[in-house]
Amino acid sequence: MQTTLKDILLDIQVNVDMTTEDWDDEDTIGRIRLVNEAIRRWGRENVTRWEELFDTVELGEVGEDTTSFPLPDNYKLLEAVLNEEGELLSIKKSSKSGKSGRYFYVTGNAKDGHKLNLGWKPESDDKLFGAKIRAKIYTAPTLLKDPDDVPQMSEPDYIVNWVSAEVLMDDDMNKFSIFSGKADNDLANMREVNIQITEGEAENVADDDDFGFGV
Repeated sequence: MQTTLKDILLDIQVNVDMTTEDWDDEDTIGRIRLVNEAIRRWGRENVTRWEELFDTVELGEVGEDTTSFPLPDNYKLLEAVLNEEGELLSIKKSSKSGKSGRYFYVTGNAKDGHKLNLGWKPESDDKLFGAKIRAKIYTAPTLLKDPDDVPQMSEPDYIVNWVSAEVLMDDDMNKFSIFSGKADNDLANMREVNIQITEGEAENVADDDDFGFGV
C-alpha cells in the first residue's frame, strides 16, 4: 500500500500532538511546505543518484537541421546518450573548449529549461543521420500537493520524521533529537538499498577527462 500525502500529514500530527481538520488550514499548508522541503533534501542528498529519479527519454531524430533537443522540465543530470540500437554516444561537460566534435553536451538552467546540443552539424552521409536519440537522465523529485499524491522515495517515513523534527525544534529538543535521528537513519537505509550506476557503466560512456555527465 502506497503512502500518500494525507497519510504523511496524519503521521506528523500524531508525532507533534497537533490536530488539523481543514486541508486549507494554515498549519497544514505550512507542513506541506516542509514535506516538500524534505523531498528536495532527499533529491539532492550527497549527490546520490536515486533509482526512483532515473528515467530514459526519447528525444527525436537527428536531421540536417538538428542542433539540439529539448530536455524534460524536471531534468537534473545527464547520465548517457544512446542511439536507437542502444549504443552509447559521447557526451561532454560543455562546449567551452571551442572545439567541434561528435559529442553531445547540455546547456540551460532550471528556470529556462535545458537542451541537449550536438557538437557537430549532421549531414546526410552521417552515421547518425536519421537515428533516434535517447537520453538516460536523472530528474528532480516530484513535489506533493494533493491528498492522494505519493512520494517517489522508498521510505516515506523519512519525510514524517524530518518534518516532525522541524516542527518540534523550538518546543521540545528531546523529541526533536529523536525524530531527527530517525530521519537520518531512514536516509541511510535508502542510500544503502539504492541501486547505483556501476563504475563500469560510467567508464563505458566516456574515458576522457574532457567528458562527463551533464554540466
